[in-house]
Amino acid sequence: MSRPNLLKRLLRQDWLRNAGASLLGVYLKFVGLTSRFTLIGLDDFKNFTSKRETFCIALWHNRLSLMPMMRPHMPRQLSIIISGHRDGRMVGKVFETYGIEAIPARSGTNDMDAARAIVKASRQGHFIGITPDGPRGPRMRMKPFAVDVGRLCKSPVTLITGSPKRRIMFNSWDRFILPLPFNHIVLIWEEGPPVPDSFDSASAERYRQELENTLTRMTNKADSLVGQPVIAPDERDWSQGPERDARKSA
Repeated sequence: MSRPNLLKRLLRQDWLRNAGASLLGVYLKFVGLTSRFTLIGLDDFKNFTSKRETFCIALWHNRLSLMPMMRPHMPRQLSIIISGHRDGRMVGKVFETYGIEAIPARSGTNDMDAARAIVKASRQGHFIGITPDGPRGPRMRMKPFAVDVGRLCKSPVTLITGSPKRRIMFNSWDRFILPLPFNHIVLIWEEGPPVPDSFDSASAERYRQELENTLTRMTNKADSLVGQPVIAPDERDWSQGPERDARKSA
């Protein structure tokens, strides 16, 4: 058996993935304890979230490793929607160590179980976290799912992002970022554009595009503040992502 195949088989073992999730959780806590943070927009975030019962929060998939460091600044329980795939479940295990609830969702389907879990969590006053370009891209392209979740929660979409000065960037579809210890990390919160009065297809698309543009602008700002080059969005738009292609070819 070749080494790549052996590695894939090992990574399918739940016990190994759980051990890896535990180690990653400890590692991120160490990064947080040894790093200096610059927080931008936090007071405004707390102000406008205090006026609503629930909020939908979006960040790009490649910044997921920063979510645990944002969690202490959120005044309510956070429930984040993740892929029901093995990789998503591993991320959920990491987040559980920070008291973040994971809501698994099946990609490309009308997942009623996930929808019910989202509604239940929002009624309990939770923040609902999403990665609107996940789980497989295109990178930094906002899918309509973000708008749908906001409508489901009856909530505007709030945007969060960040960037570490010292980081490892993986050669994955999203250019995933892992912060290093003894770091300077910038975290940014910003209220998303106003929710349209009506959600016909044209207004929903304009809102989706505004959300995408705003979150990309914020992320570029975070990278620039720590002296890192910005990560360009995928040249394809959301409709050309692998999930949609897979459905077309089925």
